[in-house]
Amino acid sequence: MSDEPRKPYEDLLKENEDLLVRFEEASEVLTAIRTGTVDALVVEGPKGEQVYSLQGADHPYRIFVEHMNEGAVTIDENGVIVYANRLFAKLVGLSLELTVGRELASFLSPDERLLWDELIRGANGEPSRWELTLLSASGESIPILLSARHLPIEPGRFYCCIVSDLREQRLQERLKQSEERFRAFTNVANDVVYRMSPDWSEMRYLQGRKFIADTLEPSRTWLDTYIHPDDQRHVMETIQRAVRSNSVFELEHRVIRVDGSLGWTHSRAIPILDDRGEIVEWFGAASNVTQRKQAEEALQQRHRQLELLAMTSQRLLLGRESEQELLAPIFEDIARLIDMEMFYHYRPSENPKMLRLHASGGITEKERDLFATMGFGELLCGQVAERRERLIIEDLQHSSHPGIDVLRAMGATSYAGFPLVANGALVGTIAFISNRRTHLCEDNVRMIQTICDQIAATLERMKLQRELREREERLTLAVNVGRMGLWDWDVLTGRVEWSAGHFELLGLRPGDVQPSYGTWASHVHPDDRPDVEQNLQESMASRAEYRADFRVIWADGSIHWMAGRGRFQYTVDGRCSRMVGVMVDITHRKEAEAALREREERAREFAAQLEGLVAERTTELLQSQDRLRALAMELNLAEQRERKRLATELHDYLAQLLAVGKMYLDRIKQEAGAPLLEELGETLDQALTYTRTLVAQLSPPFFHELGLAYAFKWLADQLESRGLRVSVDVEDGRSSVTDDHATLLFQAARELLMNVVKHAGSNRAHLAMTTTERTLRIEVSDDGSGFDVAAIDSASATGTQGRFGLFSIRERMIAMGGHFDLVSRPGDGTRATLVVPLNNSAAARIEDAGLRTGLSGLSSAHGTHDSQFHEGLPIRVLLVDDHAMVRQGLRSILDAYADVKVVGEAATGDEAVALTDQLRPSVIVMDINMPRMNGIEATAAIKARHSTAVVIGLSVQADEFARSEMLRAGATALMTKEAAVEELYRAIQEALHRKVISGH
Repeated sequence: MSDEPRKPYEDLLKENEDLLVRFEEASEVLTAIRTGTVDALVVEGPKGEQVYSLQGADHPYRIFVEHMNEGAVTIDENGVIVYANRLFAKLVGLSLELTVGRELASFLSPDERLLWDELIRGANGEPSRWELTLLSASGESIPILLSARHLPIEPGRFYCCIVSDLREQRLQERLKQSEERFRAFTNVANDVVYRMSPDWSEMRYLQGRKFIADTLEPSRTWLDTYIHPDDQRHVMETIQRAVRSNSVFELEHRVIRVDGSLGWTHSRAIPILDDRGEIVEWFGAASNVTQRKQAEEALQQRHRQLELLAMTSQRLLLGRESEQELLAPIFEDIARLIDMEMFYHYRPSENPKMLRLHASGGITEKERDLFATMGFGELLCGQVAERRERLIIEDLQHSSHPGIDVLRAMGATSYAGFPLVANGALVGTIAFISNRRTHLCEDNVRMIQTICDQIAATLERMKLQRELREREERLTLAVNVGRMGLWDWDVLTGRVEWSAGHFELLGLRPGDVQPSYGTWASHVHPDDRPDVEQNLQESMASRAEYRADFRVIWADGSIHWMAGRGRFQYTVDGRCSRMVGVMVDITHRKEAEAALREREERAREFAAQLEGLVAERTTELLQSQDRLRALAMELNLAEQRERKRLATELHDYLAQLLAVGKMYLDRIKQEAGAPLLEELGETLDQALTYTRTLVAQLSPPFFHELGLAYAFKWLADQLESRGLRVSVDVEDGRSSVTDDHATLLFQAARELLMNVVKHAGSNRAHLAMTTTERTLRIEVSDDGSGFDVAAIDSASATGTQGRFGLFSIRERMIAMGGHFDLVSRPGDGTRATLVVPLNNSAAARIEDAGLRTGLSGLSSAHGTHDSQFHEGLPIRVLLVDDHAMVRQGLRSILDAYADVKVVGEAATGDEAVALTDQLRPSVIVMDINMPRMNGIEATAAIKARHSTAVVIGLSVQADEFARSEMLRAGATALMTKEAAVEELYRAIQEALHRKVISGH
């Protein structure tokens, strides 16, 4: 189509009518020419009269019809198109060749074809016009005005049709109506009407309707004049996006009203474009939505209040966190909701009438120190505590309330303090302070008071729970320390309840059997049962205390001595209704008594034999010498065994109890953190340190589990603190000597090294241990002052004190079937050599080979550990320790973490291996020192079966050598038991994290 602007419809219609008249005249002329009436036309023109033939007269009309802005069609009496101009063909989307010859009605909507017949009938008289819908070949519906008129052409009947495209006309009409409606809507519905320049740099017009100030002159400062400073950036960013995309600008923002107050407006502006699509200006309107926004903010504030109340109530009811972790987030949420920047939470201190700052937020370290303590009645928080009434001060800078000078100097503008009272007792205060607010909503004050009442009740409940828990812990600790079992027997109903310790004393686990009198009696030794039951009946009848010592038989056939103590309760009519009591394991005491009697008997027998042997002097002397040597070694071994026993007792009971106590204390410190607990913790640390030192002095830790190689390395480390550096050259692994021989060899080597410390005058020594198929050789040497060996031997022979230790070492080596060699000269150092036979070396090699083969077979049989760590699943943990109390302490630590699940417990290394096969835990927490199979052996066995299992070692004696042995066995880490509270969970997380990263 031409780019020239279209003519209005009325002008085209008039032109069309003129053309029809001229077309009729032309038709008449053509008819006259065709019939021979005339053969030419004389037309008056600007150059005078001109004569046109038929061909010359028809040509201008064809050109005119072809180039007119309307569709032109000639149809016959059947409606078939015999002529069409190019514009009509373009409207229907066909070429001229395909257009001519088709019925004009085929391009009309089926619903309008009946109108077409009516239109044609009307065209036989006056010209007929109808608005119809034209269907193009592409299926587009085009609104048209169809004008038809009969053509007086012979032969036949022909009609001339003019087709006018109404799309642009209707678009103009709709645009006009839209503009009229928009103007009317803007005048009625909007509070503000404005016009802006294309880039919004200038406001050309603004009618504020008394909502905001009018601007009748262009303004370039409109942004600062009308828009709230906090919203200016957002408004400009939205405008720039609309300008870049030629899209509608629409935004809700704050404005400055006529009276200077803040209001909310919903603003919408559309771009006005020119013919090239460029923005000419923006036309916009804005509505006052201040009331709606205020109502929305009030509703949102109420919703936030209710949400905070619900969340706070839930957290307080659950009470899963510590007091500090529970309250601080609640106070922060309240301060954020009421738009107060600071809060102070005080709790009554140990001193009467004093407050101690317990939690705070939004304040500096200096302010925290300044207000750390406060007396009742001091400042505002002290006044709240003294009166136990809330205190609200608005516009604090202009208030005359006493005690506000400090806060006023800090720039505070408002204060809200609330007491925390439960059962008539003050349990704390909470104060919120602002440096910008001067007004507090009454709804917020009531909400805070409700939360404070809930907090006070929760603090009181937590205090009672804490006291109850402490009592239970003290009772449990006492029962566990004393290896006691408790029972409660309802004599009338027969119901019996046992403590966990009672099950253990009978060789059972809780839940193995249903507690009952008959079950207990079935475990009592048959020889003791009649006396025990008779004692029970007599005590019940006489209302005396029940006291009995008896034996019980465990499922494994072992026999254990118990001491039972109990008391009866009676009904008002004198019937026995209940019995409560305690059962204590006294096996060690009974065994000690039996051992003492046996030793006394053996001593008497030995004395009798000694008296009989004195008679045979010569033989007796030689035999006596041998026996004395053997006795000396036996006494020495007895001493070492006793030292080991004492060390074991200290390690297995006292050190374990101290470690468990330290665990519980660390947990209490995490929750309370009182100074007294810190002092108690330091005391327990000192006790643990002293116990470890004592255990080490009595018997090297893990000596009997790890062998001489480990013991000598440990000894070298211990002597370094005495100023002696010992280089150790030993073969790793256990030597093939008996435990007794190993004990004597270690004692001898320690004595030789102590001689270096005391007498050699040197700070260096060397210890080497080598083995052959038949002997074990230990050599201790130094480069110190040395001495005369002959003089020492002579002194020993004459019975003087001399160096009796060296003589004792020699005698011990001879008693073991070995020998002791000593080489030294004054100023030339000393070399001492201990040599003992290996009587069971072959058996040891076979045993070691069998163990390696067994572990290899286990590894191939079971494959790798298939329990993997998956994110979102709990960490499965197996606890291994031969002390139930330690396991209980570890379980209580790990149960505090939601992502950890303790799936089982084991008391020995072999149990740990079996449970690992069964439960497939992700992590095994392994004690080192255990009966039957120690933790190092168990770790090696587990890693052989399940290579991906994570093992974390625990021990009271977690020195560097124990750590290295545990790590070599496959453990990830080794830590002391008392450090488990703070480090165990982190160690588990780190180990699993490394495992995930490494992909193993």
